[in-house]
Amino acid sequence: MRSSLSGQGDLEPVLVSYGKIDTFLDLVFNIVGAVLVLAFGDTLLGDLIRHGNE
Repeated sequence: MRSSLSGQGDLEPVLVSYGKIDTFLDLVFNIVGAVLVLAFGDTLLGDLIRHGNE
């Protein structure tokens, strides 16, 4: 089902749902990425800040 705006200009819809499994896997991917940022981001960004103040 296309929205009226995308139907007029032959544009693909911006948001397409591929199912519950795809949504679940997207959430898992996002959570894993967030955990990695929490684990390593603080250390890496802290090093950048310390080097900038020297």
